[in-house]
Amino acid sequence: MKKIRSLILIFFLLLSSKKSTIAQNKSNLLKVNVLNLIAKGPSLSFEKVIGNKFGVEMTYASGTIKKFIVTDYYNYAGLLLRGKYYFDKFEKNELNSFGGIYVGVLNRKINTKANGWLVPERNFVSASVRFGGTLGYNYLLNENILFEFQTSLGYGVYPKSVKKSENVNGYIDAQISLNIGFAF
Repeated sequence: MKKIRSLILIFFLLLSSKKSTIAQNKSNLLKVNVLNLIAKGPSLSFEKVIGNKFGVEMTYASGTIKKFIVTDYYNYAGLLLRGKYYFDKFEKNELNSFGGIYVGVLNRKINTKANGWLVPERNFVSASVRFGGTLGYNYLLNENILFEFQTSLGYGVYPKSVKKSENVNGYIDAQISLNIGFAF
């Protein structure tokens, strides 16, 4: 819980920074990930663009997936803080590319029945800390409508205080986002 409070405090301190001139002062971006609808849960992001080159984003996402690939049941809820670097100036009516890093927390509940030697049985509930890198593109249309594609790859670890089964150590944290948003 202290980690979540620290992430939120850092985020709001960065929000209070000087407003940039991005796309005629449209430096606040509110976004939803439409791919998260598969998990029937919300995904909401707020990004503050600073000086046309940097962005700080906070994302909350949760959802539940049943019978997906090899997992029988997967429930998650998490908070993510992402720092972005725009390779060129962030401009409206331009394809803006960016890279960045992220850190966050994720509560996970996974139930999987063993399926031969490829899929081990997993049945656990745990909190995790995850971190990694991000690459993506966004496009600000008509000063207010934002489209964004973002992919992230990292690693998640479980705290030592969590009781783990022999099949639960850490995980590859892969994310794909297709965001639609509003700039203000």
